[in-house]
Amino acid sequence: LANSTPAPSATLFINNQSVVRSPFDPSPTAGQSARLALRALATALEHDHPAVQLTMQWLAGHLEVPGNELADEEAKRAA
Repeated sequence: LANSTPAPSATLFINNQSVVRSPFDPSPTAGQSARLALRALATALEHDHPAVQLTMQWLAGHLEVPGNELADEEAKRAA
C-alpha cells in the first residue's frame, strides 16, 4: 500500500458478521483474530493514505462473488 497510488475509497467485503458489527471490539470472542487483522489493516491504511475512506460491507459467505472462494481458503490458512 505504501508505494501505490491510492483510490479515494476502499470497500472490504467481509463474511463475518461479528467483525462487521464491532470491528474494534477488544473482547475475546470467536471473531477476535479477524478483528485484530482488520484493525491492523485499517491502521496501516490510515497511516499511509489518510484520505482514503474505508468501508466494510457484510456478505454471505457462499455467494458467487469473484475471489470469494480464494479468500475463504486464505482465511482458513491464516487461522
